[in-house]
Amino acid sequence: MSFEATRKWLLYTIAATIGFGVILSVVMVAGYPEAAFAPFNQIFWGEAEITPEGVMMQRWVFGVFGITIAAWAIAVLFLVMYPLKEKQMWAWNALTITMLFWWVLDSAISIYFGVAINALSNTVFFVAIMLPAMLLRKHILVRS
Repeated sequence: MSFEATRKWLLYTIAATIGFGVILSVVMVAGYPEAAFAPFNQIFWGEAEITPEGVMMQRWVFGVFGITIAAWAIAVLFLVMYPLKEKQMWAWNALTITMLFWWVLDSAISIYFGVAINALSNTVFFVAIMLPAMLLRKHILVRS
């Protein structure tokens, strides 16, 4: 696969991540289907339904979290749009270290707290971004 095709694949994946973060925030702020959080509620509170205050806290945490995902992905998007386009190895290193740092720690914390589904979703996002990133690496090394 060519460098440019792989870079565009990565750009689209990151753009989808931005969209996911924004949608998560909008859905949480607008009010979400509480049944969707029943498994999480069961893990942390021992029951599927929680108090209205607990629901508000979930809406706030996930609303802010969605925007954090989007903001992080915007920064990564700029790495891919500019320095990676110029095949600058420091940008590839920054992307890879950032992804590894997030994936290992976030997944470990999720597993520690018994939220394996989050570790699994982390792995899906990690692979979706790192697969094209790894394919880009060979093109960057040729330039170096």
